[in-house]
Amino acid sequence: MFDRSRNVVDLVRQSPPIDLSQSYDPGWVSGKTILITGGASGFGEGFFRKWAAHGANVIIGDINDKQGKALVEEVDFFHQALKLSPSGGIDSVVANAGINGYGGQPFWDPVGLDADTPPPPNLKCLEVNLIGVTYTAQLALFYLKRNPNSAVADHRVQPAANRPDRHLLLIGSIASLITLPVLPQYNASKHAVLGLFKSLRSTAFMGGLRVNIILPYFVSTPLLSAGARVLLAGGTIGTPEDVVDAGTRFMADTRIVGRALMVGPKIKVRADDEWEVVSHRDKDGVEVAVREVFVDDFEAVEAFCARLIKLLNVVEAARGWGAFLADMFAAITYRVLLIFGRIACGWKADKVQKWRIRQRDGAMGIHWVVLDPSEPETAERISKHVAEHPDETTPLEDSAVAIGGRARDSSSSRVLGPFMPVGHISVDTVASTPEPTLLLADPENHRFHLSAFYISKAIQGGGIGNATMKAAEHMAVSVLGAKFITLDTWDRRLIIGDSKKEWREKFEGLGTP
Repeated sequence: MFDRSRNVVDLVRQSPPIDLSQSYDPGWVSGKTILITGGASGFGEGFFRKWAAHGANVIIGDINDKQGKALVEEVDFFHQALKLSPSGGIDSVVANAGINGYGGQPFWDPVGLDADTPPPPNLKCLEVNLIGVTYTAQLALFYLKRNPNSAVADHRVQPAANRPDRHLLLIGSIASLITLPVLPQYNASKHAVLGLFKSLRSTAFMGGLRVNIILPYFVSTPLLSAGARVLLAGGTIGTPEDVVDAGTRFMADTRIVGRALMVGPKIKVRADDEWEVVSHRDKDGVEVAVREVFVDDFEAVEAFCARLIKLLNVVEAARGWGAFLADMFAAITYRVLLIFGRIACGWKADKVQKWRIRQRDGAMGIHWVVLDPSEPETAERISKHVAEHPDETTPLEDSAVAIGGRARDSSSSRVLGPFMPVGHISVDTVASTPEPTLLLADPENHRFHLSAFYISKAIQGGGIGNATMKAAEHMAVSVLGAKFITLDTWDRRLIIGDSKKEWREKFEGLGTP
């Protein structure tokens, strides 16, 4: 029986399987700044020519493999790319550098190891194919999520030219999938690149990135040695054009997230999912060179992996739940370890999961309420709040990268240093209402909705609520472009005098936090 609890496709934000029968527009790469390591020949050269011809800003680099220099040169390469980028950011990184590992004494037939100082194994293949790719990947993870004006990867958003991206494309090999008997180091390095891809695509959503991989069969490039060509004589090899086409699909179509394409020789197969090879004369056959692999990996993952991915979603969502309202700006913030502690500050535990989903989908925007530290009564109010909630003594930090689902620009004010929130409010793009015909929120028509409003009960009645509402309204107008703002209110007939206690007791169960 299928265990839905182990289906994490949505949690890792993976896109649906690729429909290779559907066309794509190479022009979607226009305006992107793309870095390619190992870009001087082979696939890298093909990528460069194709993408540059369609308007991309392509920067290529071949890293010197001298010991101790690789990391320094990788870092310099990224720094130079930022200077050359018209947007000041990096949209995509292609970890293309690689060598085949031929030459020298075979690893599987060592000699001279009984000497007083036995020679070390030749690790050049691992250093380039694995260590170098690891350098590239980590630098990409750092810079891509800082790409100005880019949004988190979302397979529901239609691709377009000149749209900022956050894309890491890894280049594996058929050796990532099968055994190559005489190339153990090359085989190990390419298996490792596949492992890197599988791991990164499980966590890339935390940085809003998309990670994909191409796995080419033996393809006619400088990497294919004369010996390999002899072994393949009489058989078929792939073409660089098919690899470049697969890479261009990944690069152009920003809806593809967490997917792997194997590129091989063109063969005729039956038009089904079994890849049954048929004669080239078979009328029912379809000639294909590109096939998707690892299609259903996330539909039934191992139990530990499922639990870990769900936990990472809590971490990612926690970054999106919190924000501060100060000087008319808000920002997503706070540490996941404080989630349950903040329930005492007014969060309703049974609503947190729903808030998390709505926040992730862009329908809700929870923001922290922060008191101005320059105001003389702030210290006293914070003390009252902490006295009421003694577990709420750990300050938060402003590490936000977005406001209302939009990349945060340098003009947005930030809280400098740790801060202590005293409440929260949500600026929503979708509002729940018992009146389905009443449109409360509609970002396209500049309508936003205020909800989930709470001020610590220890300091209520001092004008903080009124000031928060004004700040939230101003933020919605100045940052999100709101023209209409709605909010939840109770029917006047339901109000019970001025008793805060009675008010809370009566309406606690109706959703007021």
